[in-house]
Amino acid sequence: MPRRHWRLRVVDILECVVTSDEYVHGLDSSAFTRDSRTVKAAVRDLTVIGEAAAAMPGWLVARHPESPRADMRDMRNVVVHEYFGVDLRIVWDTVRNNLPLLVEPLRRVLKDEPEDEV
Repeated sequence: MPRRHWRLRVVDILECVVTSDEYVHGLDSSAFTRDSRTVKAAVRDLTVIGEAAAAMPGWLVARHPESPRADMRDMRNVVVHEYFGVDLRIVWDTVRNNLPLLVEPLRRVLKDEPEDEV
């Protein structure tokens, strides 16, 4: 299978941040944890974010240390491997408080890096 370009992976992360925010809009943490569809959708987005982050080329990570690549990858590992042991309060906190912080740094990556850089 052909490798996915790093730029598309950054866009994937940004899209997942937006959709996760849409899923939880209007919910409090209690309503979130009771809504299995929303929980599963948020966990899926965290999985995609982590996969995309793990596949970022080393040169990109070195140029943009403000993007928490390791944290994104580590969260993916938790939700994938500890699926029944995942603390939904942490998922909630991540979606509500941490993911929005990714938007500006990732937009800056897309703006600052040449399109043809591989």
